[in-house]
Amino acid sequence: GVASDTAGAAVEIWRAEGVAGFYSSAGPNYAYSTPVDVVKFLLYEQLKASLAARRGRSGLSPVEAAVGGAAAAATAQALA
Repeated sequence: GVASDTAGAAVEIWRAEGVAGFYSSAGPNYAYSTPVDVVKFLLYEQLKASLAARRGRSGLSPVEAAVGGAAAAATAQALA
């Protein structure tokens, strides 16, 4: 059926599938998100090392870190 609110949907899931119904999408979610997160982390670390080496210092400024993280996340999502 179609629930009119979140609590109603939760009750329907509980009645139809029990507690397992709340976790039925966990496997596919992890199958998608884990590779994307790995790529995002690797891209960010590579970008961080490249920028730091180019500037002759060991870390990034907060703005550089934010922009680098956003670029890595966008690229990882585009590759997914």
